[in-house]
Amino acid sequence: MSFVSKAAMDKLDAAIHSAPNELTQILRGHRAIEVEIHNTLGLRLNLSSRLDLHKIPFLTKVDLLISLGAFKPPFFPLFGEVNRIRNRFAHNPDACTTDEDLIRFRNIHSSALGSEVPPSLQINTPNHGMRYLLLLVYTAARSSYELGVNERVQTRAISEWLLEQNTNKGDLYKDEEFRRIRREADETLATAAKALLNAEHPDVDFHYLHGAPSDEESSIKKG
Repeated sequence: MSFVSKAAMDKLDAAIHSAPNELTQILRGHRAIEVEIHNTLGLRLNLSSRLDLHKIPFLTKVDLLISLGAFKPPFFPLFGEVNRIRNRFAHNPDACTTDEDLIRFRNIHSSALGSEVPPSLQINTPNHGMRYLLLLVYTAARSSYELGVNERVQTRAISEWLLEQNTNKGDLYKDEEFRRIRREADETLATAAKALLNAEHPDVDFHYLHGAPSDEESSIKKG
């Protein structure tokens, strides 16, 4: 399951494809990735108003999120390659991507993801490789943020539901009765979590994490 909203991917795609040159593409892509890194740090940490994330090096923030379990360690070289290319262009606006960049990207993709770039994607020019690299790294950063948002709103939904229930009933619910109550609770929690998500994070797609059937599954069962 991909925890990346279509609206977020469309926004990135539009920003990159409307860029007039490679410099703008890279700066826009890097900025979009850094925004999602900041968003994810905001979910994972109690950030002080005195902490300026912009003063912390890009890869230090990535390392921090890896330590927190938000990013997978094998993805670090991909973030590093995006940052390397961004810095090169930032210091030399006349720079351009090269065949060497494409070779580096293919090698990093193989080592980080355990597979070569799919031939069907036709990543055969340095610019295509750079854009695909931006897409991969943005997806990794954004999916971590969206997963965190879904987990947070559903944890809140559970807490609020428990407060509404008289949960100090010992072991009254067992077997079929317990399972029935759990199914009803899951459906209630999914509805509550979705409402919280829509109210607080309308740009994030809803993914239920606790076992209630999705709308599609429910319709299949009813059919």
